[in-house]
Amino acid sequence: MRRRLVSSIILVVVGVILFPLPAFALNYAHGLQDGVATVRGTYAMNYVMVTQPDANHVNSVYVRKDSFNVMEVGWCWWGLNNVYGGYTGGFNDLDWLVHIQDGSAYYTEWTSHGKYVVNSSYPNGHFFNGTEPLPGYPVAGTNYGFKAENRGYNSYTFDAKVNNYVKKTWTFTNMAYGNSLIGSERASLNDSNYAHF
Repeated sequence: MRRRLVSSIILVVVGVILFPLPAFALNYAHGLQDGVATVRGTYAMNYVMVTQPDANHVNSVYVRKDSFNVMEVGWCWWGLNNVYGGYTGGFNDLDWLVHIQDGSAYYTEWTSHGKYVVNSSYPNGHFFNGTEPLPGYPVAGTNYGFKAENRGYNSYTFDAKVNNYVKKTWTFTNMAYGNSLIGSERASLNDSNYAHF
């Protein structure tokens, strides 16, 4: 009986050592900014929170080479008191979000409602409601798989995916890889900021 118990414990310990949890086996768990890169994307499951925010809330994953080269994909919830680049209030809605910054301080964000642009013409940002919207909307209380993924070795083209469906494709000027990151944002201290990845 004692020999059987010891054998069982040894098998359990060996099994844990040989078969780590999936999160530790993914290449996406590593980030590399310079040198020989093996990480060319970010992937994480994320839960879309159920509580409606007072202002804005964003959860996302992204690849970031530096502060001027970023691809981000996730979800955003515009609350009743949201202010977003010249568009104030009215959404009270969940949107997909893709944020792209390609080599400069300027950037563009696409949502299910349209696009938000920060450039020399709109240095403080401007929201174009209904312009180039991302397809579909997230559903509160649902888990989604978010992925910012490079198309292959020596490629500068990335896809922003939700559950493996491409929401946006972008070819960068000089980003083929970067750090693998996640983020959660809130616009008001009145809002909770819970997330799991």
